[in-house]
Amino acid sequence: MKTATIESIDKKAFILDISEKLFARYGARETTVRLITQKAGISIAMLNYYFGSKENLFLTVLERRIQQFKMAKNTVNMENKGTIEMLLTYMSVYIDLVVDYQPFYRLMMIEKLLNENKKAVEMIESYFQSNIQTLKNIIIQSVADEKIDGVNIETFVMNISGFLAYLILQTDLNEGSLKEENKKNLKKHIMKVLLASFFEM
Repeated sequence: MKTATIESIDKKAFILDISEKLFARYGARETTVRLITQKAGISIAMLNYYFGSKENLFLTVLERRIQQFKMAKNTVNMENKGTIEMLLTYMSVYIDLVVDYQPFYRLMMIEKLLNENKKAVEMIESYFQSNIQTLKNIIIQSVADEKIDGVNIETFVMNISGFLAYLILQTDLNEGSLKEENKKNLKKHIMKVLLASFFEM
């Protein structure tokens, strides 16, 4: 029984992996059940057994990856750090995730803009809003502790969000040997943006 359960979990994860790649490449609307079953080498009956429908499969794909992203960010240690260091630490993790999973981030942004699946959009918006709120909380706490002063929080967050949106919609960020170099260059750039922002403040 235990072996059968493990096989079932592995099969489900395999289907999710294949589906995520297809959704990221073609979008939720253009990715058909037939295409998923062909690429995964399974029957439509098996797909329905595990997920019930393409919509449920898509939502499960989103939920699985978003939970992984949240866990990665929750492990970040922000104790005994100054404002700039906290922001750089948080943004460093975010950049790692964006570069490593750029096709998925692009999928989320496109699905949000298309606004065709209410549940998916709510899930995506909740995730992005939680990231924005984390940035705001760091600034708000720093103002409260009198570490910085005269900060326009909304403008600051808008600048960072714009940079991240541009980053996500770029192409070829995570290809081959350039991946780590891209991460390094992007982290240098975000450091300059943050320092410039605080210098202006």
